[in-house]
Amino acid sequence: MKKLELTGFQLKLIALAGMIVDHVNTHFGHHLGFPIWVSWVGRFVAPVFLYLLMEGFTHTSNRSNYFKRLYTGAFVMFVINLVKNIVTGQYYNPLTKEFDAFLLLNGNNIFLTLTCFYIIFSLVERIQTKDGNKWKHISFLIPMILLTCLTEGGLYLLPFGLVLAWFHGSKRITVWALAVTSLLFAVKAIMNYYSLGYAYTDLYHYLGFDNQFMQWLAIPLIMRYNGQRGGSGERWEKDLFYMIYPAHLVVIYILEFFIQ
Repeated sequence: MKKLELTGFQLKLIALAGMIVDHVNTHFGHHLGFPIWVSWVGRFVAPVFLYLLMEGFTHTSNRSNYFKRLYTGAFVMFVINLVKNIVTGQYYNPLTKEFDAFLLLNGNNIFLTLTCFYIIFSLVERIQTKDGNKWKHISFLIPMILLTCLTEGGLYLLPFGLVLAWFHGSKRITVWALAVTSLLFAVKAIMNYYSLGYAYTDLYHYLGFDNQFMQWLAIPLIMRYNGQRGGSGERWEKDLFYMIYPAHLVVIYILEFFIQ
């Protein structure tokens, strides 16, 4: 039997499906009666998108346009989240009942995360070229890393993203990086449970919350990636992620507003 292979476009479609399931579960899983393990399903999504980001960074013919799409998407989501938080009043601290600027800007924005990693990829590449400005690039890289930690999923993705940046998305090293970080996240989750979580719930339910270790689900998908972009090359395929991501979140935000 021919070994299953996945193109970049097919990987993107799988990640989009996982992303939608994950967001529906996050916002409506309790209402729909979803089991705890559904929260594990979406943990592969961000690593796959980050891996595809490195592929795009490496092979795109126009990095300027690629970067422009990313930060435009980040700005669009910034505005959507801002409007949503204003309309729903989710900018007051639930404990102090005072205005909280962080909550005002809070919301899903994977575009911002990917934009930050794109900049990290670029800086690491310049550091490795030894163009005489090594320390200048390092001085930009350090605050960029700190900023990335504040973005959606940025802290958990950072070790994997730095490995991608340094080894230029090598599939073998990528798989090992995901395996090792997943194991470390699993150890962290179990230690957290026995130091605190066991007092409130059982291990199964706790791991439904502290679930980043399930990013290992990205490993078999990346292993099956054949290095080809795939699809028909039409413009809508390139823009699919940039359209579906904000569109499905707007629908979720509207439904959540009326349900609550």
